[in-house]
Amino acid sequence: MGQIARLKAIQIANGNVINATDLDAEYNQLVNESNNQDIRISDVETGNITLQGTKTFASAPKLDAMEEKTAGQGIAAESVTLKQGSITLGAVIKLNGVDTATNTISTNIAHGLSHADAVQFTTDDTLPSPIAASTTYYVYASSSTELTLHSSSTDAATGANAIDITTAGTGTHHLLADPPTQNNGQLWFNAAQQQLKARINNQTWSMLTTQFLENLLSGPAPRYSSASAIVLPDGIRCLDSTNTHLMEVTSDITLNLGSAGVNGLDTGTEANDTWYFVYLIDDTTGANNPAGLFSTVNEASAGSITLPSGYDAKRQLPIAVRNDDGGDLIPFVVVGNQLKAGALIQYDVTHDLAGSSATNVLYVTTSATTFTDVDCSAYVPPISTMASLHAAVVHTASGNHYVRPNGGSHNGMILKTNTNGNTAQQLLAMPTDGSQVVEYQASTSTADFNINVNGYYVTEVQ
Repeated sequence: MGQIARLKAIQIANGNVINATDLDAEYNQLVNESNNQDIRISDVETGNITLQGTKTFASAPKLDAMEEKTAGQGIAAESVTLKQGSITLGAVIKLNGVDTATNTISTNIAHGLSHADAVQFTTDDTLPSPIAASTTYYVYASSSTELTLHSSSTDAATGANAIDITTAGTGTHHLLADPPTQNNGQLWFNAAQQQLKARINNQTWSMLTTQFLENLLSGPAPRYSSASAIVLPDGIRCLDSTNTHLMEVTSDITLNLGSAGVNGLDTGTEANDTWYFVYLIDDTTGANNPAGLFSTVNEASAGSITLPSGYDAKRQLPIAVRNDDGGDLIPFVVVGNQLKAGALIQYDVTHDLAGSSATNVLYVTTSATTFTDVDCSAYVPPISTMASLHAAVVHTASGNHYVRPNGGSHNGMILKTNTNGNTAQQLLAMPTDGSQVVEYQASTSTADFNINVNGYYVTEVQ
């Protein structure tokens, strides 16, 4: 219904006739407008629209892509609940142009950058040459809306050696950096620093960094199963070696040294007196389930394992297992059942303080009165430089007996016997050298000096 013109006093004063039909129509118009206002108020009261609060839609609306053109532009609400979908947070500034003659980039708003700040770029087509996506550059802020790019923060601090931009590129380009303004309660992603940041109590906090992601490794530790098998338990989670693909064990995986390929040995056949390193592998396409792999290759040091067909992702786990001289895996437990660097791998075998070497992982019976090497390489793998030792001395005379790191300048740990005759013993966490050697010395050649390797600490695999 069209708007009816209001009757004016001037019309009445001029003697215009008041038409009853016109009065009735205007009355109806006023009633309709009042009813419509009541409907809008009802929408607010019923929760379809909540002022200064949560907006509830009958059907999910679609927000078109937006970019900041003026400071402060965006969506503001006291309470927003996000359901299924995704959000990309970014401090995104649109480029206005590129001057290839001066190598100057201009932005559509004040960029808020300082000299030597780090930035990256994105585009919907082709970036100006030689700018590359996902590459960090450093800026020299020649004005509030202009800057030049530099390969190092040192050059950017003074504007030296600006990158020579040869083309303007095609499409729409954006600069990624910290926001030009940081408001309390703001959350954003800094692509150049690979950090999720938040402004809390007027301070900027880094909430998440790539360092955290690179170290992502959690879940229960592998466990001994039999003389030829171990289990990777349900719950292991880690990023692959490129830190781009998340791998998860959702049900126990049994690895068997007698098998070849997936959940077995990557190449060759099982051997005696051999270290085997443990890997979690996966197929990034999802066609094959996560699996495990044994290999004699220690990628933490050098070389590459042989991945089975259909698998393209891998991660070396912080554990190594040993086949003894009979071809059997030495039983072990992971103290605390934690899958992490620094874990203690304890051998689950009998240790006899002064008995037969057959019941010990390592047994030294001769007693040298000068520091003598003890080779622990059969029981401390290359992924460790810290042995868990149990040292014991049986002697009837008093004296000091020692265990120390190889080449140590001090006597190290002291085991003391007294004149009444006794057994002195000590549990030791002892550093080893690159050859997995420690040293010992007895007070007399008649002492029975016994050293057992209880296990090792993982120190070389993250």
